[in-house]
Amino acid sequence: IIFHIDFHKCIAHEGVICHSCKEPCIDDAILFNGMFNPIIDENRCTGCGFCISRCPTMAIDYTRRKNEF
Repeated sequence: IIFHIDFHKCIAHEGVICHSCKEPCIDDAILFNGMFNPIIDENRCTGCGFCISRCPTMAIDYTRRKNEF
């Protein structure tokens, strides 16, 4: 599973201080480049989905890799 952030929906990307996706991430896979640019580290992300349930604007989505069912 590959998680990605839709920056058109992400309020942090719009300049609002929001770390709702980072806080529940038990793998520290969500990093911030500055205060307003969240990035998902694919090497750390285990696909738990906690970030999706906490995002107030539902800006995080995922796609399955080709070899996953």
